[in-house]
Amino acid sequence: ETWRRQLSAWLCFAVLFLLAVAGLLTLASNNSFLSDDWALVGYRPDSHARLLGANWLGESGKGGFYRPLVTVSFSISNAIFGDDPGPYHHTNVLIHALCSLLVLALYLHLFPQRADGGSAVPAMLASLLFLLLPVHTDNIYWISARTDSICALFYLASLVMFTRYLHRPGPGSFALCGAFAWGALLSKEMALSLPGIALL
Repeated sequence: ETWRRQLSAWLCFAVLFLLAVAGLLTLASNNSFLSDDWALVGYRPDSHARLLGANWLGESGKGGFYRPLVTVSFSISNAIFGDDPGPYHHTNVLIHALCSLLVLALYLHLFPQRADGGSAVPAMLASLLFLLLPVHTDNIYWISARTDSICALFYLASLVMFTRYLHRPGPGSFALCGAFAWGALLSKEMALSLPGIALL
């Protein structure tokens, strides 16, 4: 009986999650670029070395923020989608949806008893709340905010691997924790807070 309730809860979560993502994709479809989005969309590097050595606006030797993973992301989007804003927004939605699933995973790793015989409903609700929280709309409708989403993606993945390592120590979890932390740092400077959050 318990496993049936759990299965029903997971199926309900999956349906709600997919409907929410579909709704966000639909809402994002008819938006144009905003403000400094145009500088990022028009970036076409002439070499991989320049791509990895430039600031996040694609300028070499001019200083500014160094966010190579975000720069690579925009370069790939530009090569595939050109100047069509819809797919850029859809990419932002999908990155944000992955972050929401990592919130679910983090909750279950922080409270493993929820995953082992307990109710995972609070974790599901946290994931859905993160997905639909209005304060996150910038990450979907403002292309420049992709830097926050990519950083959050690696940040949350690093925390998931760290909590997994705490419960089941192993070199794989530890290595992935470090790799994801490095990815977060190469996406946005706010990732410098990750060690402190992990200690907390």
